[in-house]
Amino acid sequence: MAAYLGREGYCLEMELREGKQHCQKDTPAFLQRNLVRARSLTDESYRELQQALLEKLSELGHRAV
Repeated sequence: MAAYLGREGYCLEMELREGKQHCQKDTPAFLQRNLVRARSLTDESYRELQQALLEKLSELGHRAV
């Protein structure tokens, strides 16, 4: 799983998971960790960052199907 920041695509975290692990396992912790990181690096509000990350993860999930 990957977390990117902004339109430029700065990588916040890249997490490789075992093939037997369900894709959504530990996703809330992953999001929380990266929202804290993103918030410390930018002036954008927490809700805007949360929405942007959730949209990106949703897009990535749909592409993987």
